[in-house]
Amino acid sequence: MQNVLKSMTFDYIGQAKHKITAKELFTMEHIVLLDVRSEEEDDTISIRMKHHSNIHVLHIPAAQIPDRLEEIPENLAVAVFCPANVRSSMVYLYLRSKGFTDVRILAGGYNDLTQETKPGRLYSSLS
Repeated sequence: MQNVLKSMTFDYIGQAKHKITAKELFTMEHIVLLDVRSEEEDDTISIRMKHHSNIHVLHIPAAQIPDRLEEIPENLAVAVFCPANVRSSMVYLYLRSKGFTDVRILAGGYNDLTQETKPGRLYSSLS
């Protein structure tokens, strides 16, 4: 964890190397969207991305991450998602401390994610 914290320099944070936008998410070749919301949140609003073969959605509530760490592919980019970026920030740091190098926080929560799935933008990304 020390090394992870030491890597959080002004340059790293200032260039937002710890974040990925929803727009970038849709353009990645292969990426895991790690949804760390609770079961109740996922049951209420599920994120599936069925029309985006480049995005593999994996729902693991934040509290279950340590016990289910082996389910998260280490060889793919990982975007961690929760609505307010509190849990995703904690999971981001945890994954980095466990050796995950290509992991970022999905910036903007629901708002940014839904903006990228509005009909016009969704049509553009699927065409």
